[in-house]
Amino acid sequence: MKRTHLRLLAIVVLSATVAVAVAGCGFVPASQAADLQNRVTELEKQVSDLTAQNKTLQTALDQLTRPLTLYFVKNTPTEMYLTPVKRAVAKVGDPLKQAMEELVKGPEAGGGLGPVLPADTKVLGVTVKNDVAYVDFSPEVRRLNVGARGEALALAAIANTLTEFPGVKQVQILVSGKVIDSLGGHFSADRPLSRNEAVVK
Repeated sequence: MKRTHLRLLAIVVLSATVAVAVAGCGFVPASQAADLQNRVTELEKQVSDLTAQNKTLQTALDQLTRPLTLYFVKNTPTEMYLTPVKRAVAKVGDPLKQAMEELVKGPEAGGGLGPVLPADTKVLGVTVKNDVAYVDFSPEVRRLNVGARGEALALAAIANTLTEFPGVKQVQILVSGKVIDSLGGHFSADRPLSRNEAVVK
């Protein structure tokens, strides 16, 4: 789709250039002016065709992907907080499990954001019951070495990401199918977590 956008831009620029030439050069012979005008018309048709193709491709892409809102860490010299990130992913399997897998993958490089969970963490499953999402991680999730603030942000990132989905109001963290007391030793994780907007900017 990026190539289509570039091609479309090139055609628009060329069409405008030809149009200016036709309008601004009164000395152009009538036959040549007619040829230039025909070229402008042809270019305008190409623009219209490419615009229609772009819309068709976007519709197809929308049908094949689902939007997710993930939360990653922004670390500045004075504070740490969560930033929401939109990410389109292929429609494969359960969307809640996919959201947690994308959270584990972390942010895209170069965006100035940091991950919230250990990269080798596996998402074993996500189920929802009575408005509570139960997310089951592998033991690697407990290898947090981010201090109290980092742990608080990790918990909030999990809760905020899953509560983006309708029907999820709270999140219970499990490790290998069992409730744990804490992820990193600073905060309790043995009860369902609610959404935390206080750490989001």
